[in-house]
Amino acid sequence: MLKANPKRQRLIEAAKTLFYTRGVETSSLSEIAQAAEVPPGNVYYHFKTKDALVEAVIASHGTDILDGLARLNAEGNPRARLLDFVRGGLAHKAELARYGCPYGTLCAELEKAGGSAAESATVLFPLYLHWLERQFASLGRPDAADLALDTLAAVQGAYAVTQATRTPQVLERQVARLERWITDLDAGESVSA
Repeated sequence: MLKANPKRQRLIEAAKTLFYTRGVETSSLSEIAQAAEVPPGNVYYHFKTKDALVEAVIASHGTDILDGLARLNAEGNPRARLLDFVRGGLAHKAELARYGCPYGTLCAELEKAGGSAAESATVLFPLYLHWLERQFASLGRPDAADLALDTLAAVQGAYAVTQATRTPQVLERQVARLERWITDLDAGESVSA
């Protein structure tokens, strides 16, 4: 197994933060190096281009998502896991109100710019969709794929409106609504959120 390079990892983490709070286009490699406390020349040792750093950030986000879903899997039953999923943003509601979803904003910015990074970023949300679908299927829902999409769209919509209004209460209200819906959801009956 390869040992992680601490400077490379610091650059990725700094880029993740700056891309989230400032955007990819407005975050320079020198600013990322400064935030990572790495000499600017070292950036090119680890990443030949900014695009290569963006790809590393996308891969790191994918790992973060999978790690978060693995933590949710520790919960005893699929309904509890779904409830924990929709509640997940509440711990970060101030950041969500200011910057939106780190994955959603990154995907949206990259899609506007086009290119290979935009294509690479399309792997992030399916990680959630497949996990959500498995939870609904475990509840005996024949419409598990539809419910997964409804849930992810509701959560991401709540994040977007929370950011657009800079109002964390929007997120709190939508999470409460989703909690009621998941709690009341019966097995086997087709219903959407």
